[in-house]
Amino acid sequence: MRNTDTVTIDDKKYTINELTVKEIMTVGNALMESDLDLVKIKNMLPEYLKLTSSITLDELIDMAPSDIKELIDKWKEVNSSFFDISRQVGLTDFLAEFKVALISLAKAEFGKLVVALSKKGT
Repeated sequence: MRNTDTVTIDDKKYTINELTVKEIMTVGNALMESDLDLVKIKNMLPEYLKLTSSITLDELIDMAPSDIKELIDKWKEVNSSFFDISRQVGLTDFLAEFKVALISLAKAEFGKLVVALSKKGT
């Protein structure tokens, strides 16, 4: 049976799902085909967010970093078996590359947000 749990952020409850093996393979294949291209990953996010949680990309973008950390921590907890198996079969290098790509995407999006906000003030 698939693990699920909830996180409450700003009085809204979000469900966090454990990924199935099929979903993990689908996401992994898509990421490999994307060559970790940030634009491609950004375009895939809404679809894959639906697999992992009840949160939408728009809701995620409106969250504070501390809220996102709470979601990620819960996602890691719910999917802990996946991370245990990943370490055992040597997927940690790929996961590290994916993490770097996500951080780069977040930085790029944050930069765009700062530029947009600075233009509103002028």
